Amino acid sequence: AREAIMTMDTLTREHGYASTGESFSLIDTEEAWVMDFIGRGPGEMGAVWVARRIPDGYVGGHANQARITTFPRDGNDTLYSHDIVEFAKRKGLYPQDGSDEEFSFADVFDPITPIGARLCEARVWDFFRRVAAPGFADLYLDYAQGQNLSNRMPLFVKVEQHLTVNDTMWLMRSHYEGTWFDAQNDAGFAPFHSPYRTRPLVFRVKGKVYSLNRNVGYLGTFFHFVSQARGKSFRPACAGGLTWFGVDDASLSARVPMYSCTSKAPDTYAYGNGDTGHYERRAAYWAFNVVANFAYSRWDMVGADVQQRVARTEERFLQEVIAADRKAVDKLRKGDSEAEVARYLGDYSLRVADSLVDNWVDLFPELFVRYRDGLVCPPSPPPPEGRDRQGPPWCRSVGYDDAWYERLVHETGDRYLIPDDANDRLAELSLQKLTTANAGIGVALAEEHIHEVTL
Repeated sequence: AREAIMTMDTLTREHGYASTGESFSLIDTEEAWVMDFIGRGPGEMGAVWVARRIPDGYVGGHANQARITTFPRDGNDTLYSHDIVEFAKRKGLYPQDGSDEEFSFADVFDPITPIGARLCEARVWDFFRRVAAPGFADLYLDYAQGQNLSNRMPLFVKVEQHLTVNDTMWLMRSHYEGTWFDAQNDAGFAPFHSPYRTRPLVFRVKGKVYSLNRNVGYLGTFFHFVSQARGKSFRPACAGGLTWFGVDDASLSARVPMYSCTSKAPDTYAYGNGDTGHYERRAAYWAFNVVANFAYSRWDMVGADVQQRVARTEERFLQEVIAADRKAVDKLRKGDSEAEVARYLGDYSLRVADSLVDNWVDLFPELFVRYRDGLVCPPSPPPPEGRDRQGPPWCRSVGYDDAWYERLVHETGDRYLIPDDANDRLAELSLQKLTTANAGIGVALAEEHIHEVTL
């Protein structure tokens, strides 16, 4: 990791860095670092940066916002560009008489703002609150809300218990469930309690600026990954590096295990196999994007169904990786060369990646049939042989939950009110009419009823 940090510095000094500020996580088998990095601007090569080693037993996090403030100059746990303070003074970003010790990278190059706290730092807060000691969430809530920017969160937090790879993957699928930020029950949730809001997230009403959530599991994600540096005991060495890679919204896509032995991209993930402007059915981005967009429309049912599929798929991959690791050891013991074992592990990653995309291509029509037209339809049996006509599936019309019906009546008054039936006979005829009105919809409803809201 240290070598990677210095290599990044060397490359940008030689070739320039034309991007805006960025934060990086860098790991090896022994250490983990977080690095804040920003280019020097027009007319100068290189970048200014600072990197901090994450202490053992702690975790760090960053989300589109520089997080390193002041930093120590002594010891082996901090690296930084040699002229970082001099550069800031020369650009007028730091007082000429300012001291090196009081210099804060984040405050100079990426000052925190209320929107920065709500859209960026809140995601780090959400991660930290679930792994740190009890009380963290309340202690820094006003900062994540953008209401108290002086109450800065720490750069690292000590974890309360061991985190597995699977824990980490699900921490990256959060929508702030159960917190002050949870949007599944506010005015924008729609009938199916979606935590998603369409962009732009920031809007103005009567001169005041408002910001919706920028979730951790985000609908605008292009790719996401969890990487493991699993130690030096693996042979070949590339077997120790494992990246769980996914595309599109992390909440609704499965991550595939890519060994560092893999020498090329899987066909379904490869450059040129579709792009964001041209749909390609067997391209990873589009396979996951289509399923996710269908899930957004009926989040509480379709979203839950997809996440169950994600959980089952990743659990299978976790077990397959254990088996692949054992197979690699066995092949070496039987005399296979390290190059042959590396090829075996790389081929495994390519195969399961393409297979995963094929499974997700098949998943969309399965979900579409099950949840079409506001219904929930069980899988139908295979069509009968011969000329017999297949009967329609028996589907359930699930409607909405009580909260949505109550809100509808509250906001619309008597617009949808049906006058009370004068007697039992009219009530019976009304129910018959409800059945008649639903005739010809291509399914057989399992039951015909009026939703009763329990107040």
